[in-house]
Amino acid sequence: MMFTAQIKFQKMKKNILAIVVLSVVLMACKKDFLDRKPIDKLTEATAFVTYDNFKTYAWGLYDYMAGYGGSGSALPPYFT
Repeated sequence: MMFTAQIKFQKMKKNILAIVVLSVVLMACKKDFLDRKPIDKLTEATAFVTYDNFKTYAWGLYDYMAGYGGSGSALPPYFT
């Protein structure tokens, strides 16, 4: 009888340890871990914050004007 009580206690300790470890792992994850700002493009949130960001954004507009840029007078991608 004593032997089965020890086995039950060991199983209970393993279950409690597993629950504690699982809860620590789940609580340690940040919710915004995957919500990253792109570093190679300007977004709406970062394009007009500083003057340099605005200039970088505006340089891309020359591609859509005739005679400027490498592609001539092309329509923006959302118009095609």
